[in-house]
Parts: sequence; structure tokens; C-alpha cells
Amino acid sequence: MKNIFYKLNSILETSAKNRVYPFHWFLAFSGIIAIRLFLDDFVAEANGLDMDIFNVIHNLLFFGIIFFLIWLFLSFILNENPANLGRIMVWAALLIILPPIFDMLATGEGVFWSGYLISDIRSLGNQFWSIFGYLPSGIVYFGTKIVFISGIIFCAILTYIKLKSIKKTILTGLGVYTILFFMAAFPSFLAYLYYFLIKQKNISEISVSNIIQLVGTPTNIFGVESR
Repeated sequence: MKNIFYKLNSILETSAKNRVYPFHWFLAFSGIIAIRLFLDDFVAEANGLDMDIFNVIHNLLFFGIIFFLIWLFLSFILNENPANLGRIMVWAALLIILPPIFDMLATGEGVFWSGYLISDIRSLGNQFWSIFGYLPSGIVYFGTKIVFISGIIFCAILTYIKLKSIKKTILTGLGVYTILFFMAAFPSFLAYLYYFLIKQKNISEISVSNIIQLVGTPTNIFGVESR
């Protein structure tokens, strides 16, 4: 086992020395997103999704923000220059294309609808502690859940290889999971913040319909109109 960790650490050290230029990283990441969109919109059948510019931008921003946050978090935990993790994060980005593949293997044709978590605060708490359990009707985190857990394990192993610290390994897993959950439930958290600060409404009183009304219809959010 020690030999395996030693070899993995050597690979990581080599990757850190071979940095990826930001433009090249962006090209690689964009290519991975393009493959994901191709799988979602053209390979999978009866998925009800349309290929349009808004879908492209959404995927770039959604996955881009996730990787940016995890990248910074890992850099902090490992006390590494973010540039040293660039090549590793490129390889990790390949996980993005796996959810629709797992879904199609399970269904035989299409992909599950794994949209944002739109839930009241109590349900959201249950979903967090159950690791994406108790999902709303119609939402299935199958391939997405497999990849989320795989990503968490990947980051935890990376931390253990670099630091040999059980505490920081656990902290890494929890931190990465929190980032993933936050992004998956971002509309709900945005609604909690809006209704609490602007409408002076208790968070426990915010319902699913309130969240949908806020993020699903044109309305001013902190002075910015959502379309």
C-alpha cells in the first residue's frame, strides 16, 4: 500500500511541475462541457432538453464555478499554489461527462432529470445529511450522485496522499461535499437570502412555491431583473 501511495504521490509531483496555461485549461474544460452537452442533448433519447446558448452558458458557469471553488478549497487545504493543481483539475473535469453515461446505462436510453434542489429549509437539511436523499418527485440523482461521491473520494485521496492527515482528509471530503451541495441547491439558498433580507421573512416560513416564484418568474432580485 505504501508503494502505491508513493507512486501516486510521484505522479502528483510530476503533474505539479507540468503546469497548464489558463487558456489551454479553458479550452480543455470547454471541450469537456461540449461533450457533456452532446451526450445530454443528442445521444440520450427523450430527455426533453434543448441545445441553446443559454444551456451552454449555464453549464459553463455551473461547472466552472464548482471547479473554481473546489480548486481554491484544495489549494487552501494542501497549501499549494493553485497553478500546481491545474493539470490534476483538468483530469478531474472528465468526471463531468460521466453522469449522462451512467444514466443511460441505467435507463437504456435517456438521462434522469437531476435539476437544482428546490426545497424548504427542513427538506434541504434532510437532503444534505442523507447525501442527496429525500429528493423532490421527478428528480433523480443517479449518475450525478455517483460522480459527486467519486469526486469527493478523489479529493479526499488526493489530500491523504499529499498530507497523510486523517483529519484533513475528512475535512476535505466534507468541504467538497458542502460545495457540491451548495451549488446543487443554489436557487434555494438564494431564495432564503432574498426573503430573509428583503422581505423580512423567517427562513423556516419559506416554502417551495416561494422559491419557484422567485427564481422561476421575472422579478427583481436585489435590484437585478431575472429573465
